[in-house]
Amino acid sequence: FESAIEAGEDEGLRGARDRRIISTVLDFWRKPIREIMVPRMEMVVSPVDVSYEEIARLLADTGHSRIPVYEGNVDNIKGVVVAVDLLEKKGWDAKKVMRSVTFVPEEKSCASLLDELKKDYTHMAIVVDEYGGTSGLVGLEDLVEELIGEIRDEHDKELRRFRKVARRTILADGSARIVDIEKHFHINLPKGEYETIGGLLIENAGKIPKVGRIFKFGQVTVVVLDSSDRKVDKVRIRVS
Repeated sequence: FESAIEAGEDEGLRGARDRRIISTVLDFWRKPIREIMVPRMEMVVSPVDVSYEEIARLLADTGHSRIPVYEGNVDNIKGVVVAVDLLEKKGWDAKKVMRSVTFVPEEKSCASLLDELKKDYTHMAIVVDEYGGTSGLVGLEDLVEELIGEIRDEHDKELRRFRKVARRTILADGSARIVDIEKHFHINLPKGEYETIGGLLIENAGKIPKVGRIFKFGQVTVVVLDSSDRKVDKVRIRVS
């Protein structure tokens, strides 16, 4: 198929921009969901014996409409509580109202999962590693944003996870991968059960840090520029 695209471009049947967009769609078909999932350490979850008041507060504080619930530990996800399940408070029990959840391997492709979620009329999947442990989660909106966002990127080169603003300073999305930041600066940041700079800050703070919070990791200074109840949105990173 890619060869056909190249041949069409050679004969003037398709412009370079169109070819890039089509290639982006093909990448989406091949990309494993582990590359776009919300990592385990950044998941918002709750024990299955949570009270009505506790789950209502969690939904309100995070802005999420769906919360995975577990029994014992996060490797034992039992289902998903949806906000509309809180309409009736009397006799409320997460075990009774929780919805079934889809479990998928890390290597499943984004396109395959999108198709599966659409067929099952579900909006969330729990990603598991080779041992059956919870690696993260992927929502239907994550998949759509990955596809649409990547296509939009072909038209707006400023839509990047981070950009250089000075010789040793960048502005980065909270979703910027630590490995990419390390590669850019030739540095090493603390390792843990997170993949993004936002995850590192949340782990370090024990909660979602507020705007203006400053973190220091050796020669690296990270300042939170924008955050919400759900995540770290934007940071400034400077290496001295």
